[in-house]
Amino acid sequence: MLLMTTAGHKTCMRWRHPNHGRLVVPRCWDRMAETSSEGIVWGMDNDCFNGFNRRSWLRMMLSLVGLPGCVFVSAPDVVADHDATLGLWHEWQPQIFMTGFPAAFVIQDGATIHNVPWETTEAIFIGGTTEYKLGDAAAEIATEANRRELWVHMGRVNSYRRIRYAQSIGCDSVDGTMWAKFRDTYMANGLTAVSSGTQLRLEAT
Repeated sequence: MLLMTTAGHKTCMRWRHPNHGRLVVPRCWDRMAETSSEGIVWGMDNDCFNGFNRRSWLRMMLSLVGLPGCVFVSAPDVVADHDATLGLWHEWQPQIFMTGFPAAFVIQDGATIHNVPWETTEAIFIGGTTEYKLGDAAAEIATEANRRELWVHMGRVNSYRRIRYAQSIGCDSVDGTMWAKFRDTYMANGLTAVSSGTQLRLEAT
């Protein structure tokens, strides 16, 4: 499993590791051509959790078209609202599809295995509240995505316990703010956790 961080290219190179990927957002996508050329796997997030900026997100996505190594682009979503997210999916998925990047449907509270738009989904991003993220519906969707051989990413993973849970339901990658923000303290152990599943001491958040 990959630990993806929103740190810039310089940090990616400092913490070069087979299980370290880069997650680009409109506020941080510097030197992405260099990151891609180094063979580092990366994903693209819409940053809706911090407030979606349509112009900035489109500029980033269109600027990165053609760079190899991208495993998902999360379509714009609404936190904890599946119905609203589904509405945005119908608007944005065709635009992501035209770039050649794999479009990720962000599952939010209310999403079930029966109402995910599987016919157009190329990856799954597990969002939602903590209760939803760790619940049966999200786990079932991850299992179905695995069966369909789709990439599965879980956001807001800020503990070793959460990493182990993401591994247990079949996630291919995770991200969390603490790994980049406090990288000197946590990054090395975080990379060990995603690569080996080693039980490390930190309570779930």
